[in-house]
Amino acid sequence: MEYLTTYGWAVLVITIVVIVLLRAGLFGASPNQNSCVSTSGFSCASPTLSSNGVLVTLFGEIGQTITLTGTACTTNATLAGGAASIKSMAATSLSSTQKTNLGFSCPLANSNAVLGTKFNGFLWVQYNTQYQTGIIQRIGEVTSIVTSVSAPSHWLGFKITNSQGTGTGSNFQQMISFNPSNTAYQTNEAYDLGNIRFYQSSTELYSWCESGCTSSSSNAVFWVVIPGGIAANSNVIINASFLGNTIEYDAAYAGECPTCNTITYAKYDNGGNVFNFYDNFFGITLNAGKWGGSGTVSNGIDLTTGGIHTVSSWNPSATVLDWDGYLENLATGNLGTYMANPGNINANQWLVKDGSECGSGYYWQETYGAPATCSTMGALSTSSPYIFSMSGNGATLASYLAMANYGATYSGVITPAFSEASSVVFVAYGAMYMQWVRTRIMPPGDVMPSVTQLGSS
Repeated sequence: MEYLTTYGWAVLVITIVVIVLLRAGLFGASPNQNSCVSTSGFSCASPTLSSNGVLVTLFGEIGQTITLTGTACTTNATLAGGAASIKSMAATSLSSTQKTNLGFSCPLANSNAVLGTKFNGFLWVQYNTQYQTGIIQRIGEVTSIVTSVSAPSHWLGFKITNSQGTGTGSNFQQMISFNPSNTAYQTNEAYDLGNIRFYQSSTELYSWCESGCTSSSSNAVFWVVIPGGIAANSNVIINASFLGNTIEYDAAYAGECPTCNTITYAKYDNGGNVFNFYDNFFGITLNAGKWGGSGTVSNGIDLTTGGIHTVSSWNPSATVLDWDGYLENLATGNLGTYMANPGNINANQWLVKDGSECGSGYYWQETYGAPATCSTMGALSTSSPYIFSMSGNGATLASYLAMANYGATYSGVITPAFSEASSVVFVAYGAMYMQWVRTRIMPPGDVMPSVTQLGSS
């Protein structure tokens, strides 16, 4: 008896050690990898976590056939709310020799999940036997990492058509707009549209809300990155899907303009993930990695006593430059914004300016120096920002295209043309204020592919 008692304790200690080592991941899956440790009566394996839940392979081992009727997933070992926390499912028969793939809606699906997010929690099932109904049992502890992003059930469909004879190229930034106040899907929206995610098939796309970023807006403008681009004379389909309406932008895949959040400047701004070049002048210091010169930076930049230029250059015949800002003084000469030869930033063209050369107001100036060739832009404000756009037109900088708030297109001939047509920098100086600056891929023929709304669910 003493022999059995002594070795019985030894076996028990060894068993406990093995269990601890298994939980520590020393045998098999690491706790940082996908794993499912089952409880008595069931066995689970191969958890695959997406932004909508976790899928496991479930084995019945309780010695009889059962009927599964519901599932639950929690972050702790207790099921608060009991049966009320169970999500109903189609009745599924499971014998002691069968296995089935079962999906669980984990709390991760109701938060802001992105690829690589880790989840630790507990899985529960509700089932009936021949003699008893409504049994609730915790079947295992799961660790998994988000490896795919699944589009939720509520969505808007868009067909994007490139009618030009050339493709857009990869990672193309497409403008998409829709009416958030439409009652067909308004109840699915967060108040600031922060729960919207864009997908092409099951691939989540980078997106940035530029304006109208509220559920009461009649026109929300998003920029969405299409990874494979849009081929010549073809179209692609993408969805704008709604997560839970308490979910916010993640500032990684989904974001908004720096002033769109009225409480915290640039809180959800992910413009750097969407555009080729981007700066929102956050904080109080000019980013020396992007700009030369000086200005008063305070969540935006005031150039009343300064001037800046980008330290990097780009090809204006393949790139569109946009910036958000306004001129603060329409009576002061020789101020504005322009593109310039990187070898001589004073050899400027394409000015948005006012003052002695063009008169008092907003103008596109086509020719540097007097006499200037100026095209009036009308009575724009000195206190409300506009989105100005400029790009080259053709293989050289002999001509240009320009817009204000994506409205009327201004075009003209630059005299003299740049000697370095493939490389320009952006310069801004004088009594003006800017909130952000970006560059993006020029659409084919400088014509943005058209967007057709397909419907909603």
